[in-house]
Amino acid sequence: MRLRLRVTALAMLMSLAFGLVLSGMLLVRGFEDSLFSERERGRQEAALFSFTLTAGLEAFSALNQPDFASRAARTARRYMSGSALFALLDENGRELYTNAMPGDAPVMERAAALKARETLVKLDGRAWQLLLETPGGRAGAYSLRYARDITLVYETAARQTREAVLLLIALYALTGILLSLLLKAHFEPLRQLEKAALRVSGGDYTARAPVFRREDEVGQVALRFNEMASAIKEHIGKLEDRERAQRQFIADMAHEMKTPLTAIIGFSDLLRRHEMDGEGRQAALTAIASQGERLERLSLKLLSLSRLEGGTLPEMKQVKAAALFEQAGQALEPLLQAREVTLEVTERGQAFTCDPDLMASLLQNLLQNAVQASAPGQKVFLTAEDMGFTVRDEGRGIPREHLPRVKEPFYMADSSRSRAQGGAGLGLALCARIAELHRAQLQIDSEAGKGTTVQVILNE
Repeated sequence: MRLRLRVTALAMLMSLAFGLVLSGMLLVRGFEDSLFSERERGRQEAALFSFTLTAGLEAFSALNQPDFASRAARTARRYMSGSALFALLDENGRELYTNAMPGDAPVMERAAALKARETLVKLDGRAWQLLLETPGGRAGAYSLRYARDITLVYETAARQTREAVLLLIALYALTGILLSLLLKAHFEPLRQLEKAALRVSGGDYTARAPVFRREDEVGQVALRFNEMASAIKEHIGKLEDRERAQRQFIADMAHEMKTPLTAIIGFSDLLRRHEMDGEGRQAALTAIASQGERLERLSLKLLSLSRLEGGTLPEMKQVKAAALFEQAGQALEPLLQAREVTLEVTERGQAFTCDPDLMASLLQNLLQNAVQASAPGQKVFLTAEDMGFTVRDEGRGIPREHLPRVKEPFYMADSSRSRAQGGAGLGLALCARIAELHRAQLQIDSEAGKGTTVQVILNE
């Protein structure tokens, strides 16, 4: 059963129980009040009739006639305010007078046997109030049996009960209709939320639940659902981007490996199939060795990047900038001489907290890129700063439209020139990952023909 139906049923049951209890209490209280008033009126009528009968008995007893009691009863009957039945009995229980008809015999028999001052009885579907009075006074000892029909009180209570039941049924039906419509309106946000959830589960991550009332619980759930849907969409987008990047990475890696492998296979086959002179043979072997070294560099960088992507945590130490710069300069000395590029180092005793090996790899990659981008006779500047260091060159630079992607693996702004120099587009990707592990910032500023500046900002 749906929640709205359960709430409706529960509310209807509660309202029915409350209505039954309340109406029952009101009906019982009304019946008791009516019965009490009717009985009180009966007592007053019986007392008044007994008083009138006593006066008559005292008056007629002075006539010294044997039927003076019946005459007094007939006279008092004329002044009765109601239609009650009565019977006058002498001290021996002999009936002297009654206004009852033969059909009233069962009632008067019950009245004749009355011992208490008052009682209520039901006979043949009628309700009677039976009263016992003792008129007579100086005229003697007599007993008055007084019977009043109070069936109207019970009939009125029964009629009011039927009317209350009908009214309760009508109110119950009306309440059910109104409650159903009201709950339908209030549950509409939940239905919309359900539809949005179905759309999200079906792959539509743009689906959002409308927020009708922000201040209530359903509105808050809708807000949280929309936040969740946005987070899911963002996460799915990242996963899709990562999947595309992985596919691109694999394709680029296959492409990068294809060129040196083709050269190695081609020169090896040439050596195997043909007799070559010493100079040709040496050239082929040199080409094979060169392409093999290129594959080795590619595999080493891929291995380093893979390890870093696996979440390897850096071992942080305090490292002097001078020692870090000297190590990088020595590693690049052959390349600097070959390219006829000068490296100018500036440091003032700064020290950095970093992983020495990882930071040396980052610095060497940045310097290697700078040297390879420089023309003979140009300079590369390595400067230590309080929050990190800067590598600047005077080389060919990078067009600004390529800057957002230069940190991606295998991405090269000038692929032909980079491959000719043995590059694979992994250097800056490796640098970016090392900086990320150090919670550092890698900022690249460049312009075609005006050189490149890379700033590494290490967070304290």
